[in-house]
Amino acid sequence: MWDLVSPDGKIKVVRHFSGHFASRDFAGSIDIPGWDFQTENRLFVEPMVFSRNSRYLAAAEVVTNLGSYDSSARVVVFDFQQKKEWFVFTDESASIESLEWTADSLQMRVVSARLGQHEELWTPRDFHFG
Repeated sequence: MWDLVSPDGKIKVVRHFSGHFASRDFAGSIDIPGWDFQTENRLFVEPMVFSRNSRYLAAAEVVTNLGSYDSSARVVVFDFQQKKEWFVFTDESASIESLEWTADSLQMRVVSARLGQHEELWTPRDFHFG
């Protein structure tokens, strides 16, 4: 129920539910069997989505600043071709409302205390969406 599979069926994200966070259906850790991404001791929440060609996984992550009560939201993109992880967006006191892959970029709908509801865009440098 909680696992996520890439569109080509070759990559599986095992999601370990640890509870609800800020009214999200999923909050917890993830494992990506067969890949060496460092996902332990991190809190991921919905949304989480693969690109159509299965090269990228975009995921919302909550990062807590132990010096304050605020949490930062960031969007992490796992690149399965380059075997790299990209932090493509970070904002203090924000939440990631939606993630959607288009033909050549990732669209992020964000709600932040500083800017309200707005959209962010990340485009990979090499545009290999296939």
